[in-house]
Amino acid sequence: TDLDISIYLRGITNPTYKSFYLCLPFNNQQISSPATKALIPKNQIITIGPLTQNSFFTTKNIAELKKEHNLIDNKPIIMVLMGAKGSSGIKNYVTRLIQMQHPIHIIACIGLNTHSKKTLEQLFIPAHITLTIIDFTDRIADYMTLADIIITKSGSISVCEGIIMNTPLLLDATSTVLPWERFNH
Repeated sequence: TDLDISIYLRGITNPTYKSFYLCLPFNNQQISSPATKALIPKNQIITIGPLTQNSFFTTKNIAELKKEHNLIDNKPIIMVLMGAKGSSGIKNYVTRLIQMQHPIHIIACIGLNTHSKKTLEQLFIPAHITLTIIDFTDRIADYMTLADIIITKSGSISVCEGIIMNTPLLLDATSTVLPWERFNH
C-alpha cells in the first residue's frame, strides 16, 4: 500500500524466483526506481492501481451530496482527515480553521477517535463557519468529492484516495512523519 517501495525491497536483488511479482499502485518512475535499483525485471513489475474501495471510482452527484449533507453551495469545504484511527491533531486544525474570516465549511473526520468528538462539539464556532463531524465511515469518497482541499496525514491510502478524487491535499507534518510516509511528502 505504501508509495515508498524501498522498505519492501530490502535484501532483494535480482530475484530469480519465477513467481516473484512486484505490484505497484501507479506507473511512476519515482515509485518504481527502487525496483530498478534492485534489478527486478520489468516483466515482474505490475501496476495494479492503489488499494481503495470501489466508491472512489464511481461518479458522484455533487449537488445531491451537498443537499444530503445540508451544505451551502458557495462555501469552500475543507476536509480534515487523519486516518481511520483519528488523531488529536484534528482539534488543532479545526481550532485554527474556525479563526478564519472567510466563510468555510469544515468536515472533520474523527474516525474511531470518539473522544475528539466531544472536544470538537465544545468549540465555539463563529456564525460564518459551519462544521460537520464525521465518525468512522465507509463514505470517505463522498466527503472527498465535496472537499475543495483535504488536510490529512501523509498515509499512502489517504494520499492515493485524494489523488484518485483529484482533490488538492495539504499533508500534515506537524508531528513526526513515519519513515514509509516520507516519500509522500
